[in-house]
Amino acid sequence: MNVSEFATASKVLLLGDGNGRFSTHLLTQFPEIQITSIDASGSMLRQAKKRREKAEINEDRIHSIQQNILECAINHESYDVVVAQFFFDSFEQTQLEHIADKISKGLKANGKLIVSEFHIPTDTRIGNVRARITLGLLYTIFWLLTGLKTRRLADYQTVLANSGFNMVKSVFLSQKTLVSQVFRKTNPID
Repeated sequence: MNVSEFATASKVLLLGDGNGRFSTHLLTQFPEIQITSIDASGSMLRQAKKRREKAEINEDRIHSIQQNILECAINHESYDVVVAQFFFDSFEQTQLEHIADKISKGLKANGKLIVSEFHIPTDTRIGNVRARITLGLLYTIFWLLTGLKTRRLADYQTVLANSGFNMVKSVFLSQKTLVSQVFRKTNPID
């Protein structure tokens, strides 16, 4: 993901920042940005805070919320950018519909949604099989470690399109098994 997407942003919402690697990088690169970070894991939020402290980042620039996104309220039209890195893969299709609606309401007009996610390539048989095996193993590990019930990658792109997002950029990495995308909020499709 190119951090230039944040050049004009002042308020950013991070969904599932994990150990804080991305929030720390963003706060270091853009001293004016204010971040709200939502993560269900208290352990991950503590690791993120330690990482930012080590980087000597003032904690008043980030508001961390330990809560499941499905239960969390997001302020209406508050954010210039919402980031979901390896986040959508933890939810079922119907849950993603609810999340996409929250994101849409939370973004300012013409705001950006940046998604980094696993991808199953369809243009090569070997790539497709390798990605399916890798994702199957990852979902099994996540199930064993966290009790994650989701067992396959949901079609988040269709969900986002139905919630009024247009994809404006897509970059594939790691032999097309990872994708980073920028979506722009438009009017929801009726």
